Amino acid sequence: MNLGFGQPFQEEEGSWACPIQLKGLFEHVSDARGEDSFQALMLAQNLARTLLKALVEKGWSVYSYSEKEVDVDTLFQVGV
Repeated sequence: MNLGFGQPFQEEEGSWACPIQLKGLFEHVSDARGEDSFQALMLAQNLARTLLKALVEKGWSVYSYSEKEVDVDTLFQVGV
């Protein structure tokens, strides 16, 4: 599974969207939308975190590129 975020972009009507990719798990995740680019990016990160935490609660494990198991909250640096 690869997790990726695209660069936020402004849509025609003025709102912002941030692409999110969870390749290998969820092939068609809608862009996260917000009032500005920062909100769109934060909503995309929160969606990815929520989806990964739900999988961990079902018994899955998350690994970093160095192949070490990581806690989802640590991966997203919650509370730092």
